[in-house]
Amino acid sequence: MNKQLIFIDESILFKREVQIDHLFEQQQSLPVVISKLPYVLLKESIDLRLDTFICLNGQQIILQDKILRNSYLPKEELTDVIQLCSYTKHPIALYYEDRIEISCIDQTVKEYQYYHKESKFVEVAKFSSLENVLQVKVFNETQRKDILYETFYYKKLSFKRADPYSIVLGTNQQDQMEAIVYLKRVYENFL
Repeated sequence: MNKQLIFIDESILFKREVQIDHLFEQQQSLPVVISKLPYVLLKESIDLRLDTFICLNGQQIILQDKILRNSYLPKEELTDVIQLCSYTKHPIALYYEDRIEISCIDQTVKEYQYYHKESKFVEVAKFSSLENVLQVKVFNETQRKDILYETFYYKKLSFKRADPYSIVLGTNQQDQMEAIVYLKRVYENFL
């Protein structure tokens, strides 16, 4: 069965000693690759300069080709992911094969929303084409626009389906453009 992948340019999920405030202060926007393809196949297309990205497929965390964890994310770490995405204003999608796990994520997001009513950055939705996918969308806090819509139509970056199993999400920071251009070139045959 195909596994799902998420690449994130920080090790916050397993390095609990990392100061989250440090990330928030920088207001980082992170390039993310999401795919249902196995890591062993997808990694051939990833620029080696991006080898510090974290890969999550619901069960594994991979850093520089080393598997660091083989278990589902604890609720506490899932909350950290949602919070990080809220501050960076970058969307994230969490893929699970088990519907029970999706229910767990959904409940966690709802709890996060409840305790952060003043911001309301996070919205939960499911991809219409993939019934086993839960997508956590983060809104731009100033314009209150769906960040997915804003990224694609206003920044002309990548929010495109690379193939039936993959999506490439871009970033709006100029210093990250090189990575996005590379990812676009890798997937240009599918776009």
